Amino acid sequence: MARTKLPKFESRDAFYEAVAAGRLTIPDTIRSMRGMLGVTQKQYAKMVGVSEEAIRRIEQSRMNPTAEMMDTLGKPFRLKSGFVVAPRK
Repeated sequence: MARTKLPKFESRDAFYEAVAAGRLTIPDTIRSMRGMLGVTQKQYAKMVGVSEEAIRRIEQSRMNPTAEMMDTLGKPFRLKSGFVVAPRK
């Protein structure tokens, strides 16, 4: 599966705005958070307490995380899972 080119966020506020607007997929959100922290999949997995394989599979769109895992993955950025209004196509 081809990866989308991730936007470079000027600030966490810009990142939060993109998340709230539903402009990022789950894999892109995880990669963006790791990128802003400057950590590898292995380091992020250890930081949040999940397996490296789970991070890799989510980023490759090969695994859909549960709501509980989404909350765990979002902790470093104070993010919780929930609904957002999808952008119109």
